[in-house]
Amino acid sequence: MSRGPRARPALVDGGTQAVRASGRRSSNDGELVRAWALAGPRVAQKSFWDVERDLAAGRLESVLNRFVRAADLSIVYPTGRHLPRRRAR
Repeated sequence: MSRGPRARPALVDGGTQAVRASGRRSSNDGELVRAWALAGPRVAQKSFWDVERDLAAGRLESVLNRFVRAADLSIVYPTGRHLPRRRAR
């Protein structure tokens, strides 16, 4: 598993190229990344769902909108017959 930043599409010399952005901070905790973005001038990649209230309130500003892309969302959960029985206390 790679620990470095993933390549992201960016416009370079009029064409799209994969660019790796790096910084001093990295986290897989979405709330922590949101807190960093709110704490000062930073660029963070976040889901719109995570920051829509901050955007509407003016606490955050959306940048690099040309590179926003839709994300697929899949939810997987067991059917009822595979759930453990609840026991009454």
